[in-house]
Amino acid sequence: MIIRKFRIILIENFRLFLTMTEDGSLVAADREAGLSAITVSEHLAALEARYGAVLFNGTTRSPSLTDEGQA
Repeated sequence: MIIRKFRIILIENFRLFLTMTEDGSLVAADREAGLSAITVSEHLAALEARYGAVLFNGTTRSPSLTDEGQA
């Protein structure tokens, strides 16, 4: 049960990452996901912590992918 919950959270983190890269902003990603900007930021921070890499540069309105984020 714990592993399943972890996988669901990880999938959600990746989904938000992809949404943010496609839509070009944290605001658009949170709107599409129906989550607050803080929640989306927390999911992305968890993904960055998991992989030990910063994935985005810039602001919440116009982030750009780092080299690690593009990999």
